[in-house]
Amino acid sequence: EAKEFVLKACCRKLYNWIKISPYAVTFPDEDEDEWDTTKGIRVMGLGYVPDYSVSAFACISAPDGEITDYLRLPHLLKRKNSYRMEEKLMKEADLTALKNFIYTKKPHVISIGGESREALMIAEDLRAIITELVESDQFPLIKVEIIDNELAKVYANSNKG
Repeated sequence: EAKEFVLKACCRKLYNWIKISPYAVTFPDEDEDEWDTTKGIRVMGLGYVPDYSVSAFACISAPDGEITDYLRLPHLLKRKNSYRMEEKLMKEADLTALKNFIYTKKPHVISIGGESREALMIAEDLRAIITELVESDQFPLIKVEIIDNELAKVYANSNKG
């Protein structure tokens, strides 16, 4: 009986994760083909482990679901206002690489795996990059979302993943 309850609770939780409708993005002022969302959207995903010795990674998913490009960010979790100058410079180098990646790949939305509290810091850094691109390069305002990554962990630990 207890086993059955746990199984039903897990099924209900998975169903609630999956039932969310597809993400919709509109860019009202943009007429260019590179911001067209009729065939689908380009999503930039950013994943990290809350460990300074492990690199974070960003990747771009094309409208058809293919992963087209990725970027390794070994110092993304370090702080911009660190007292150690080399840490500060490494963080700035990662943010510059991330800015160039966003500028060239032009994602419609950015999602961050909400692994820990560092996701808020990363989201703040990404919003600053987006604001800079909006002001200097006429980019549309791209949303930055923090996503619960429990479903991804379940899939990765399953027999199919």
